[in-house]
Amino acid sequence: MSILNALKIQSRVIHALILRETRTRFDRNKLGYLWALFEPITYVLILIAVFSAMGRSSPIGDSQSLPLFFLSGLVPWLLFANTVNKVMEGVNANKGLLTYTQVTPFDVLVSRALLEFATMVVVLMILLFLFAWAGYYQPIESFNDMLLGLLAIWLFAVGIGFINASIKLYLPSYGQTYAAIQRPFFFVSGIFFTAESLPPTLREIALYNPILHAVEWCRSAIFTNYDARYLDKDYLLTFVVVLLSIGLAFERTTRKFARQG
Repeated sequence: MSILNALKIQSRVIHALILRETRTRFDRNKLGYLWALFEPITYVLILIAVFSAMGRSSPIGDSQSLPLFFLSGLVPWLLFANTVNKVMEGVNANKGLLTYTQVTPFDVLVSRALLEFATMVVVLMILLFLFAWAGYYQPIESFNDMLLGLLAIWLFAVGIGFINASIKLYLPSYGQTYAAIQRPFFFVSGIFFTAESLPPTLREIALYNPILHAVEWCRSAIFTNYDARYLDKDYLLTFVVVLLSIGLAFERTTRKFARQG
């Protein structure tokens, strides 16, 4: 079989898995579509209420910028967190499919990751429309650059998800351990603040977090008046390449065990 034919078969398998995952996640529970919107909207509304109660304004722009400010932090975070979690659980959730020789753990994990990226991009577009309809519209600096920032954090998450999925094959309770590790990053990844607003000592520590750089990337693409001078795209992309390489190596190494487990 030629490489081209093998790629065609694999693309059809991944496409079929995406359709299956979509039906499983959304069609069987019509509220699934609503939850995809409800989760980020709820986060944004809660954060706006908290900031308003504290008399805080948006770190970028004026009070009208709060919805977009929080959205620009929450969407990258949710894309990261949801992708890691869905990919990590991919093998366990699709054990039956792995009995088919055409379906590999790689196909299952990639299909879940692709669906998560597509879902979050659609959610972002809908929320931007809703904010504009509610009177919070602001010109976006660069949609293309915003999508590149989301793509970077998504690939970062895919790498971690692949690694976690492989570890979970040998340590079934690892999911709880990883959840405890990931939880604090919600508060230090730039959802509530910008890198520029931090004191120098804290900023120096915070900038070791690749997720913060992804959030800064998206914010600089959304807000025309925000200069993300502490954004280091090379730093983030280095993490992406390294973790993706490790994740793919882990998946390849544990593939046979994943079928047997």
